[in-house]
Amino acid sequence: MRSFLCVFVDRDCDITTKGQVRSDFAMYWDQITPENEGKWGSVEATRGQMNWAGVDRVHDFAKQHGLLFKQHTFVWGSQQPGWLAGLSASEQRKEVEEWIRLFCERYADVDIIDVVNEPPPHTTPAYMEALGGAGASGYDWIVLSFKWARQYCPEATLVLNDYNNIEYEPLFFRAHAHVQSAGYCVEFRELWARDRLVALNQQTFAVLS
Repeated sequence: MRSFLCVFVDRDCDITTKGQVRSDFAMYWDQITPENEGKWGSVEATRGQMNWAGVDRVHDFAKQHGLLFKQHTFVWGSQQPGWLAGLSASEQRKEVEEWIRLFCERYADVDIIDVVNEPPPHTTPAYMEALGGAGASGYDWIVLSFKWARQYCPEATLVLNDYNNIEYEPLFFRAHAHVQSAGYCVEFRELWARDRLVALNQQTFAVLS
């Protein structure tokens, strides 16, 4: 019986990007995550031109082999389209929502999504203020990202993906407290958004509860 593991293909392996997924992958794992193919900067390097080919390959492999398909990632402070920097805040906001909507329309059967990846103190999206910035909760931009992800991908498990949670414990739990104040209930490795479970992946190959 296979274990349900959160499998993240890191930069040292990069097996999806390099086309090196082993033929026996599904014997040992029950989830697959695109490394670079699913990042916005790879999908829409040129504004309005979506390149889904890489994500399609990983998605199709997952569905053909009965694996969970996990998207990585929607909002991050790295590997985002360079053209975003030249847009107004209102345009940036529209583009972020459109990116999430288009992904969810194409992959309506996505199982798990890293909605926000490595938030501060690790990385900060250049368009954070366009999504509401800190706002009343301290993390309004994260709350809005999750709101859109839930709206457009209603069946997916949503993840706030981070690392070094123990090392950055004060900041880590402070972030949780702010998200809670905006209407979310946070557990140790789980984030509950209203009535939907939002898993908190510690990027340490932890089992999703």
